[in-house]
Amino acid sequence: EDFRVQMRSFPDAFTVDLLRARGIRTVVVMRDWADGGPWQHAADRSVAGLGIGRFELEDVVIFNIPEN
Repeated sequence: EDFRVQMRSFPDAFTVDLLRARGIRTVVVMRDWADGGPWQHAADRSVAGLGIGRFELEDVVIFNIPEN
Protein backbone atom coordinates (compact mmCIF):
# COMPACT_ATOMS: atom_id res chain seq x y z
CA GLU A 1 0.00 0.00 0.00
CA ASP A 2 2.81 2.42 0.85
CA PHE A 3 4.34 1.92 -2.59
CA ARG A 4 1.04 2.64 -4.34
CA VAL A 5 0.61 5.85 -2.33
CA GLN A 6 4.16 6.94 -3.20
CA MET A 7 3.48 6.30 -6.90
CA ARG A 8 0.56 8.78 -7.07
CA SER A 9 2.89 11.53 -8.31
CA PHE A 10 4.25 9.40 -11.19
CA PRO A 11 6.03 10.37 -13.33
CA ASP A 12 8.46 12.49 -11.34
CA ALA A 13 12.07 12.06 -10.23
CA PHE A 14 11.12 10.48 -6.90
CA THR A 15 8.82 7.84 -8.38
CA VAL A 16 11.18 7.03 -11.25
CA ASP A 17 13.95 6.41 -8.70
CA LEU A 18 11.63 4.14 -6.70
CA LEU A 19 10.74 2.13 -9.79
CA ARG A 20 14.39 1.77 -10.82
CA ALA A 21 15.31 0.62 -7.30
CA ARG A 22 12.69 -2.13 -7.57
CA GLY A 23 13.80 -3.16 -11.05
CA ILE A 24 10.55 -2.02 -12.66
CA ARG A 25 11.23 -1.00 -16.25
CA THR A 26 7.74 -0.48 -17.69
CA VAL A 27 4.65 1.35 -16.47
CA VAL A 28 1.39 1.15 -18.41
CA VAL A 29 -1.36 3.70 -17.87
CA MET A 30 -4.74 2.98 -19.40
CA ARG A 31 -6.48 6.32 -19.51
CA ASP A 32 -10.03 4.95 -19.14
CA TRP A 33 -9.04 2.84 -16.11
CA ALA A 34 -7.13 5.72 -14.49
CA ASP A 35 -9.92 8.25 -15.03
CA GLY A 36 -11.19 9.57 -11.71
CA GLY A 37 -8.44 7.88 -9.73
CA PRO A 38 -5.11 9.00 -8.28
CA TRP A 39 -3.30 8.33 -11.59
CA GLN A 40 -5.76 10.09 -13.88
CA HIS A 41 -3.19 12.75 -14.84
CA ALA A 42 -0.12 10.49 -14.99
CA ALA A 43 -0.47 9.91 -18.73
CA ASP A 44 -0.34 13.66 -19.42
CA ARG A 45 2.52 14.67 -17.13
CA SER A 46 5.82 15.66 -18.68
CA VAL A 47 8.73 13.22 -18.64
CA ALA A 48 11.26 15.95 -19.55
CA GLY A 49 14.49 15.49 -17.65
CA LEU A 50 13.46 12.16 -16.10
CA GLY A 51 15.44 9.93 -18.46
CA ILE A 52 12.42 7.81 -19.34
CA GLY A 53 10.54 7.20 -22.56
CA ARG A 54 6.86 7.63 -23.26
CA PHE A 55 4.84 5.98 -26.03
CA GLU A 56 1.13 6.46 -26.72
CA LEU A 57 -1.12 3.98 -28.45
CA GLU A 58 -4.71 5.21 -28.52
CA ASP A 59 -5.92 5.14 -24.88
CA VAL A 60 -2.77 3.51 -23.49
CA VAL A 61 0.44 5.26 -22.44
CA ILE A 62 3.56 3.15 -21.95
CA PHE A 63 6.50 4.51 -19.99
CA ASN A 64 9.90 2.88 -20.47
CA ILE A 65 12.25 3.26 -17.50
CA PRO A 66 15.79 2.29 -18.50
CA GLU A 67 18.43 1.44 -15.94
CA ASN A 68 20.78 4.26 -15.01
